[in-house]
Order: sequence, then structure tokens, then C-alpha cells
Amino acid sequence: MARCENTRINQLGRRFGPKIIEELEIVGVNEWADSAVILRCRFTVKPLEQWNVRREFLKRLKRAFDAAGIEIPFPHLTVYAGQLTDGSAPAFRVLSAAEKPPPGPASRS
Repeated sequence: MARCENTRINQLGRRFGPKIIEELEIVGVNEWADSAVILRCRFTVKPLEQWNVRREFLKRLKRAFDAAGIEIPFPHLTVYAGQLTDGSAPAFRVLSAAEKPPPGPASRS
């Protein structure tokens, strides 16, 4: 298990540092998921402060990922209408309830 030095002060600053009792402990890779690598880390905080510290930690982690160009993966879904599955099918046109569809074989008058 790896430990990060000076985590209390350097990572969470003066506001959140005093709420942390023990240094951040990075346990390692917890799971290889379909669209994610789940890392496990933990630190001990004062009673009833875990949610505030967790939110701040995740906010700062996201900022650090953005600064480093690390994207958060998410699952993608491709829907094909018709038979063109090679990527050359025209895009769907999504209409709001107020819009009328263009005239053509698919429109209903």
C-alpha cells in the first residue's frame, strides 16, 4: 500500500486538512469495469465530516484529471436505423413537440 506524503495540507488545504485524522492511503486497483478502472483509497476523518471531505476530494480529483487531460469514461450506445451499419447512415433528426416533421413519406398529415 502506497502512502502520499503531506496529503492533509497539500491536497485538501487548510479548510479540509484539520478534518482529516490520517493520511490518504491508496490501496490500488479495486476493479476493472467495462468503462472504468476503479481505484480504492481511504483516509480517516473526524466524525460526521466524511461526506464533506469526500465531496471536496472528488471535486479536486476531477479538476486534477481535467488538467492532466484524463477523461472519465462512459458507455456509448450506437443505434442504427435501417440497414447501413458501417457508419454511413444519415443522422436522426430530433424534433421538439412544437416542430412539424418535413414533408415526405414518413410524415403524417
